[in-house]
Amino acid sequence: MAVRYAKLEYDDILSFLKVWDKQILKGAVYLQPGTVDGEIAGEPKLDLVVAGFGRVGPLACQVVHRAPDGGVGLQIPEIPTAAKNQVEEFHQKLSRFKAYFVDRGELFTPEQVEAIVEERMAGFVQSSDAAVAVAAATADTTPKAQGAVDPDKLPLADAALQDAKPATGRGLKMPDVHGLVPDAKGVLGNTELRTALMQLAVDRSTGLLTVSLANGQKKYGFWSKGGPVGWRNDPVDKEEVLGVLLYRAGQITKEQLQESLELMEKNDSRQGEAFIEMGVMTFAQLVMVLQKQCEYIFLKVLQAQEGEWHFHQLDSLPERFFNPAIKAANVIYAKLKTEVGELVTNEIYDRLRPHLDRYIYVRDEMKHVIGAIGWSKDDLRFLQLVQARSWRLREVFSVSNQSRRNTARLIWSLLDLEFVAYQDDEDKERYQKRINELIMGKFYKVRTANQFDILEVHWISIADDVHLGYKVIKDRYKASAFHDLTSEHKEALKAINERVDHAYQGLKDTARRRAYREELVEKDMIINSAELLGKKGEMAIMRQDPRDAQSCFAKAVELMPNVPEFRDGLQRAMAIRPSNS
Repeated sequence: MAVRYAKLEYDDILSFLKVWDKQILKGAVYLQPGTVDGEIAGEPKLDLVVAGFGRVGPLACQVVHRAPDGGVGLQIPEIPTAAKNQVEEFHQKLSRFKAYFVDRGELFTPEQVEAIVEERMAGFVQSSDAAVAVAAATADTTPKAQGAVDPDKLPLADAALQDAKPATGRGLKMPDVHGLVPDAKGVLGNTELRTALMQLAVDRSTGLLTVSLANGQKKYGFWSKGGPVGWRNDPVDKEEVLGVLLYRAGQITKEQLQESLELMEKNDSRQGEAFIEMGVMTFAQLVMVLQKQCEYIFLKVLQAQEGEWHFHQLDSLPERFFNPAIKAANVIYAKLKTEVGELVTNEIYDRLRPHLDRYIYVRDEMKHVIGAIGWSKDDLRFLQLVQARSWRLREVFSVSNQSRRNTARLIWSLLDLEFVAYQDDEDKERYQKRINELIMGKFYKVRTANQFDILEVHWISIADDVHLGYKVIKDRYKASAFHDLTSEHKEALKAINERVDHAYQGLKDTARRRAYREELVEKDMIINSAELLGKKGEMAIMRQDPRDAQSCFAKAVELMPNVPEFRDGLQRAMAIRPSNS
């Protein structure tokens, strides 16, 4: 029979929108070989399924081409109005998102970019080792220049190395903060700067960070909405001049370096502008270098051990930056986690051990910073787990999706960054939410669940499993285990316990349990499970593992009591002498 329905699936909305705009709206779409299992009908219906968006369709189609390899060309005579409206509505949402990010200064329209470029590509940073890192990532580090020379002997004009004074020159324009009291200050070599920078990220602060190193050098960090967008040094470090870095990375020749210096002198421009004019790099590459070098300098500042720093809050910066701010919280977290990973495991446990019975929670004021960090999937799942309900620290280790060591490392990092904190008593709101989910969730489940599920034991369970399951459930849902119960919760607990008692009465007797199981589970499944348990039991006997062997054969006998092999296996398992090791 011909297939009358087809489905195209897209992993993300952007790939779908490209096909929608370029093909579907023009009335055509192509089904790759294997899209449909079988021969598709002449006038099929087509569904478009987009991850994170939903279903668009069905679209009435006509087959206009059948390729030898099995591909099928479809014509779409008319796009349903509902489908058009659905996609158009999403386009409108995208426009609102765009307006939101433009508003925040995190996205620029083409017109804004053009205006910024006309302002001499503000934000270009002339001093940074990051250019080496960028170049090395895409090229061999052996200089391409013929006759490589000692950088100290490069013909660098004074103008090329001039880090501009506050009001003039090629460097980033400095704001006038003389006479202003810093909004924050401290010394390097401890956690003061890191804590302050996290707070800047929380507050989305704009301003100037001044770092005075022990060797007399000063680094000025330009902060925009919580993160650095540029740096400048005083005095200039020749080793960090862009041209020297690119030369050392083999990205330009000595002649190109000299030509850039001449253009800088001639046009009174920055070196990045000169390289663009020469065709050495594109505007997009300049943006990339800017972002990478900004992050690199930021890491160098975080690693500095001697000196002092202060931060001046500003309404705005003297220049406009086309590059987005580095996510300071992201960089700090990644660096800290690496450092914690190098600690001795016992040192981490010793710090956490005194707090095992305290509750751990995510600080509300840090939630929007947490949302901006590029977490690994495992770390994000852990945070979601901590946020979902109240946990004592010792409980977190038992429910964590990560190993005990990795969980300890992650908690240490989150505590150091003040993303999470301890409290002695469970937050009342979270407690109410937790017990409501626990009690009402169980209440609705026991109303329709089978007796095994009510006791939360597997249908293969033997008498001991049933007794243990009953005890655990009764302890968990006794009224005395809670406080501040609402009348609804009290009634729900009463109903839960009645259903649990009834389930226990039905399962504690072996004969009744077997009869109930046969009503619940297909006979073939019971037989297959018993045979599988028998095989596992034999393997456990070969390993001389009495506990596992007895458990497997006891359950096999539970399922099929009249099979002699299983009863014999259980006796042999019970005869194994436990190892003394």
